Amino acid sequence: MNFVHNLRIRKAADLLRQTGGPSVEQVAHQVGFKSQSNFSSAFKNQFGIFPAAFGEGQLI
Repeated sequence: MNFVHNLRIRKAADLLRQTGGPSVEQVAHQVGFKSQSNFSSAFKNQFGIFPAAFGEGQLI
């Protein structure tokens, strides 16, 4: 993975940590992914957990 990709995924994690924050779909689009499924796969590859679970407080 390249620097920009990692930066986008880390920004997504920050957004998902916000209580009452945006949905996974909204976060995916905010950080530049065209597809929620591509975003979810990339997020899981980096953090080992799907973004929906991460956003529910199951933090790494």
